[in-house]
Amino acid sequence: MRLGTATTLALALAALSAVAHAQVVACDVKLNITDQDPAGLNVRASPGGVVVAALKAKDRWVQVHVTGQSGAWARIDRATFISEDNAGGTPIFKGVGWVAFSKLAGRPCAAHNAAH
Repeated sequence: MRLGTATTLALALAALSAVAHAQVVACDVKLNITDQDPAGLNVRASPGGVVVAALKAKDRWVQVHVTGQSGAWARIDRATFISEDNAGGTPIFKGVGWVAFSKLAGRPCAAHNAAH
């Protein structure tokens, strides 16, 4: 049986998606942003993908909720600005995005999961 180009492409994309998904280590941890770049920490659509937002943490306490890790990238679903006036925090990002794990204070998900 011969598959059409569109069908072959769809199958290849589905296989790539499954492989990428399998490489994500799930976790549930809040970590502080250590990046002091005035332009902010880039939030990307995928690991190394296009920038969808920037989290400005210079001289501010900004915390992200990490839900997974793929290599050097942390998957987040929200970021919160913490202040003395509002210990619960003020949301500054909501949605799924990826940030460089090296710009966060804390252990990668695999190490965090092993410790708990």
